[in-house]
Amino acid sequence: MAVEIDGAVHDQPDQMRHDNRRTLWLAERGVRVIRVPAEDVRLGLDGVLRMILTVVRESTASRRAAPS
Repeated sequence: MAVEIDGAVHDQPDQMRHDNRRTLWLAERGVRVIRVPAEDVRLGLDGVLRMILTVVRESTASRRAAPS
């Protein structure tokens, strides 16, 4: 898993296209990307950390449930 903290530049169309291409590239290699607005980190770090923990727990649970 990768957590990307995105500033305002990531709202620009060219940057969004670049981010999407990179996310697809990483997904093909088994890396899940979670994007978090920088403002959310600045104003609510605890909530961001809880969200990341939730995603990790869900991913772990789904891996355990999946047949080998």
